[in-house]
Amino acid sequence: MRSTVCPAVALLVMAACGAGADGRAAGDSGRAGADSAATSDSGRGAFAPRLASDGMLIVVTMSPLTHALRMAADSFSAREAVRVVLDTLPSLAPLTRAPREDADIIAVSTTVLRTRFLATDRASWSFPFARNRVVLAWTDSSRRAADIDSASWRRILARRTTRTGRADPQVSVLGVHTLFAMQLAEQHLADGGLATRLGAAPTYPSTDSLLAALLSNELDVIWTYESAARAAGLRWLNLGNRVDLGDDAEANSYGAASTLIVHVPPRDSAAARDSTAPAPVPDSLRVRGVPLRYALTIPRQSLNLAEAERFVRFLFSPDGQRILRGGAFDVIDPLVVVGTGVPTAVAVMADSVAQLLPDSTRAPARRP
Repeated sequence: MRSTVCPAVALLVMAACGAGADGRAAGDSGRAGADSAATSDSGRGAFAPRLASDGMLIVVTMSPLTHALRMAADSFSAREAVRVVLDTLPSLAPLTRAPREDADIIAVSTTVLRTRFLATDRASWSFPFARNRVVLAWTDSSRRAADIDSASWRRILARRTTRTGRADPQVSVLGVHTLFAMQLAEQHLADGGLATRLGAAPTYPSTDSLLAALLSNELDVIWTYESAARAAGLRWLNLGNRVDLGDDAEANSYGAASTLIVHVPPRDSAAARDSTAPAPVPDSLRVRGVPLRYALTIPRQSLNLAEAERFVRFLFSPDGQRILRGGAFDVIDPLVVVGTGVPTAVAVMADSVAQLLPDSTRAPARRP
């Protein structure tokens, strides 16, 4: 062990990484696959009995993590002998449904992990490993690129000739985080109406489409994740820890930012064939800002426990950490596993193991 010490849906914050002010993107995607393998001891403690392996390791994740985890899965596959399937959730899916039941590893935002797994007893521990920030990003060919800095960004974005884009908060978690950053900027800068003015920027349905618009010079500046800006070789402006959702110490102030997500459930197959069936009733959910953090766990029902533990060990090994950093992620240090029943093979990769705080897994109430 590096050392051991002990102690939905408020927002599927799919965080990524962060740092730096002016610097040099990975986007939303669907399902992707890779080959890989592993073996390891259990250390499962009070977990359900080990089930027979089905010969395939299923890793469920979110779009900001997909690129880095795919690289890790490819490298792991080259060393081992078990196929890895990487399943990327649609951007807002965790708000409306739980991830697949047959997952062996879940790597998502810390909020989704709490509300969808720890609070529902599908898992008993969480391993936070990376962070992200919301930034403004542009390319060297963007108009007025050389003029954007911490003092001028509001003035430049306010110009009618500056083409700014953001992700749609009704379909993309990046869009939700962008709204939070806009609200926090208004509050921090004491600039009344700033969030409304910034929110007038046109929206795009995904991180990919937003990035494509910037790279094709359809846009001059976009709101995105720092991890995405790094991965795409963009220049970016860090808006400060009171605005960018990147600092745990600002968690209380981030909670002042909120927005309402409206979800229309899809029709089931029978209703879709029946033209007289009533339309699905929209469901609304108020979500609030939290620090952008990613964590992973091995669900209780994993069919490939040994392989899952081996993959986690690889991810937190020096080689795995290099892959995460190469994927533009700000890796959390020190590494602290939170929870109970942490497998020994996982605990030895952490700097410490802490108990869950009281009520820390309680799922937030859904709001009308």
